[in-house]
Amino acid sequence: MNTPESSIVIDEVLLNDAPAGDLRFTIDTPATGATADGYLVRAQGWALGADIHAITAYDVGTLVASSSEWHARPDVDTAVECGFTVDIPTLGLPTTFELKVCAETPAGRVRLATVNGRRRLLPADKWDDDGPSLLAITGLGRSGTSWLMHLLGRHDDIVIDPRWPQELSSTTFGATTLRRLLDHPHGLDHPPTQELTASGTWWTSWSPYELPGVPEWYAGEHVEILAHAMRDDMSSLARARAKRSVRYFAEKTRPNTDTRLALELFPRAREIVLVRDFRDVLTSIFAFNARRGDAFGRDRVESDADYVRLFAGSCRALETWVERNPEALIVKYEDLVSDSKPALRRILSHLDLPASASDATTLLAASDTDEMQDHRTSDTPAESIGRWRTDLPTDLQELAEQEFRQSLNFFDYA
Repeated sequence: MNTPESSIVIDEVLLNDAPAGDLRFTIDTPATGATADGYLVRAQGWALGADIHAITAYDVGTLVASSSEWHARPDVDTAVECGFTVDIPTLGLPTTFELKVCAETPAGRVRLATVNGRRRLLPADKWDDDGPSLLAITGLGRSGTSWLMHLLGRHDDIVIDPRWPQELSSTTFGATTLRRLLDHPHGLDHPPTQELTASGTWWTSWSPYELPGVPEWYAGEHVEILAHAMRDDMSSLARARAKRSVRYFAEKTRPNTDTRLALELFPRAREIVLVRDFRDVLTSIFAFNARRGDAFGRDRVESDADYVRLFAGSCRALETWVERNPEALIVKYEDLVSDSKPALRRILSHLDLPASASDATTLLAASDTDEMQDHRTSDTPAESIGRWRTDLPTDLQELAEQEFRQSLNFFDYA
C-alpha cells in the first residue's frame, strides 16, 4: 500500500452492528476517507447503557488510549452525559494500522468500531544519525532473552546493562515519557507533585484539544522536536553506559507499541525476535513461579488453565508482531542453546558485524554466574528443550496444544 500523502489516512471505519445488551452508541469521527496531518487520531461519539466506565483504543491487544471523561450531547435524547473524545496517538503504530475502539463495562470489553488506516513515520531524514543505534531483543519472558543479552554484551560493538538480568530499558522509559508528554495532557494522570488548580491540568484546561492552536501544535513540528529530543536522551544514556564508541545499545523489548516507537526513533535499529516453544515457556513460567511466587501475569487469573488461555494472547501478539516486522531476524531459543555458533553467526551477520566462527566462539566464552544459574529452572540447557512433555500436567498439555496451535504452527513448532 502506498505511503499516504497526508500524515494520516482513514481507509475504513467498521461499526459493530450488534453490540451486547442495551449498549447504544455512535462514532462521529473518524470517518472513512478522512485525512489529517500530525500524530493523533480523534475518536468522538456517544455511548449509553451497560454502565460504561471508559472508552479505550487498542492496537493488537495493547492499550494505546483511554478516556473516562464524559460530556453532554444535546443531540441525544438523554439527560446523562454520554459524549466521549479519545485522542489516539499514532506514534508507534504500524504504518498500516488497525485500531479497536471499545467500551469498558463491568461485563467486559465491547468493541464499538474498528478503524483501519495508514500513517507516515517520523521524518528521520532530519535527524543526526551519529551515535549508537538500538538493538531490540524482542521476546516473551522465559524465552532466553537474558542469556542472549549476556552473550551479546561481550561484543565490543554492543553495550548492555551489565547487571543481571539486563533489565534496564531506556527505550521503555523514553517511549513512555514521550507518550505522556504528547498523549495525556488532560490531567487525569498528572504527577502528584505537580501543583495544579482544581480545574486545571498540564494545559490549564480540561479540554486542551479544543483550544485554539493545540490541534495545530500536534500537526506541526513540535511533536517531531520532542521525539528527536527523547531519541538524543536515549543515545546519551547508551554512550554513558558504554564509555566508548559502539554500534548498538541492546535492550530487551516486548512486542508492543512502545517498542515500535523506539524502532521508529532509531531508523538504523536492528531487531532480533527470540522465540521458544510456547509450551516450554509456559512450563518454565510455572517452575519459576513455584520458586519465587506468581509473576508473568499469573496473579491476574484464578487458575493455571485460565493462565494458559491468557498466555495464548501473548503468543498471538508475538506472531502478529513478526508478520508486521519482516525486517526482524527470528532466532529460535532451541538453536541458540543447542547449535550456538551458527545461531550467533546469523545474529552477527544481521547486525553487519564480523561473523566468523571465532567471533561466535568469543561470545560463547561468556562466563556463567550465580545469578544466571539461579534464573534457570532446568539443570542444563539441553534439559530445557521439550520439558513440557514431562513437566507440564497432561490436562494443561492438551489445553496448551489447543490454545497455542496457531502460534506453534506459525513458528514451526507443531
